[in-house]
Amino acid sequence: MTTPPAAPLRVALVNGSFEQPTVTNYEILPDASQTQAPKYVPGWRTTASDHMIELWRSGFNGVPAAEGAQFAELNANEVATLYQDLPTTPGSTLYWRLYHRGRLGQDTMALDIGAPASPVEQRRFTDGNTSWGYYTGTYTVPAGQTVTRFAFRSISAAGGNRGIGNFLDGVFFGTAPFVELTKTGIPQGPLEV
Repeated sequence: MTTPPAAPLRVALVNGSFEQPTVTNYEILPDASQTQAPKYVPGWRTTASDHMIELWRSGFNGVPAAEGAQFAELNANEVATLYQDLPTTPGSTLYWRLYHRGRLGQDTMALDIGAPASPVEQRRFTDGNTSWGYYTGTYTVPAGQTVTRFAFRSISAAGGNRGIGNFLDGVFFGTAPFVELTKTGIPQGPLEV
């Protein structure tokens, strides 16, 4: 009997649907690097110089969440990138899915995945402000990459103010379910048929 290969690291985003912390209407809150703050957004970091992330409650300004009760706006006070860095196993396949929506009209963002120092644009998404666009895909972790950045970068927003726009919700990035089975026989020993 051979020993099966080790399971790849289990990869999953924290707070992928932006449900934490709970907000009323909308709030601009510190990102996960600001854990000393009394209220911050777990899991997510931003490249914004003020480290702030904007969360909206479903129904605020007439915008429903795509999933759950809350969603995020990519840019809070300035043009930024939202991201998480996750430990990964080289060679493993990671799956992603997300909802994207414009705020004032057609907004465009990029999905960047790769090593934290040099993530690579995977796709761009452009959606209007009347419905959520839903997207899925896969990413294979290259050799030697033990930490992978999953990031959303603002490209453009309706009205010309890149500091407003690009709603996100229902984000998933991680490994497929992994099931390990073992078998035993009772009683042990020779069997007679």
